[in-house]
Amino acid sequence: MSEWLSLFRVVLDNLMLRNGKGTSLGALLGVMLSGVVNLFNPVFQKFKIIDIEKLATYHFIAFGIIVMNIPWFKKKQSFSPRIEEALHLIELEEKNGMNEIQVALLRKEVINAAIANIRENPTPQNEPVSEVVSTANENMKG
Repeated sequence: MSEWLSLFRVVLDNLMLRNGKGTSLGALLGVMLSGVVNLFNPVFQKFKIIDIEKLATYHFIAFGIIVMNIPWFKKKQSFSPRIEEALHLIELEEKNGMNEIQVALLRKEVINAAIANIRENPTPQNEPVSEVVSTANENMKG
């Protein structure tokens, strides 16, 4: 039981950090859904669809959190266009027969340049990563 609880805490912490608004709204939705289902419990008992009494409030809260985080899970995380371009150029060079070590070094250069840019200027408009890749590529070929 303690393993499940610790896993639940880690997952909830990650969801709160990455999508706090969706997770909070999901918990609220779960509590509200639990209240509505309990309000209409006599109707559900007549039809014997599901045994609602076996579902606890935390089941509804978990359902709400999952539902409200689905858009966040589907959202594609992408890099800035310059980083995408630089990685695409590296892939092209790799297909053209560039050494694996050189490819790894180029990728490392892109990563280091991106990190340096984030530290210096956190806006995505000022990322000269493609220039770094071009320079590093010329240095490796020459």
